[in-house]
Amino acid sequence: MILMTAFVFSVLYVWCKNEPDRQVSLWGIPVQTGNLPWALLLMSILTGGSPFDDLIGIAAGHTYIFLKMTLPNSHGYDLIKTPKFLENFVMKLVLQARAAQGNARVHNMAGERINVGPQHNQGAANGAQFRAFAGRGVRIGGM
Repeated sequence: MILMTAFVFSVLYVWCKNEPDRQVSLWGIPVQTGNLPWALLLMSILTGGSPFDDLIGIAAGHTYIFLKMTLPNSHGYDLIKTPKFLENFVMKLVLQARAAQGNARVHNMAGERINVGPQHNQGAANGAQFRAFAGRGVRIGGM
């Protein structure tokens, strides 16, 4: 609860760095997402809020972008690495969720396209497809 604003700002900063050319509206004023964290910081200052939580979130988001995307591309160091079991688990969930929808447009954090769909799912090759709430239907209060 103490650092909630900083956490929200860090996630917002990472999203804005990944999508810098989108247009959003801040109280009716059009702002590009590349400038959105700074516009929200300015709005916080103008409305009498403390800028320190927002600045901590911006610094945390900038540190994450540097350690996860910039440093591996420029120097080859990968200091923040997602565990393989978690990558496999998420990919399995994506494949199950997108199997019935055809070839989906899924991108990883680096912006590379990940091909998912029935041709990439082993379960779809056997005729098994993901289906939420696959039990038999029962009508409530009727015949």
